[in-house]
Amino acid sequence: MAEMRESNTKSIKLDIDCSEALKGLKAIQREARKATTSLKELVEQQKEQIVVDEEC
Repeated sequence: MAEMRESNTKSIKLDIDCSEALKGLKAIQREARKATTSLKELVEQQKEQIVVDEEC
């Protein structure tokens, strides 16, 4: 039954320049990585501070 229906599909070709958007997303990703690294360093410093405080 489905084979008997006429196809109503259309196709469109779009040419979109997304290079600026991709550059922006990559910049956000770099900053997020830097922030994650900084946060990990802060957590490690806090852990070290707790160990030093417990020894005193």
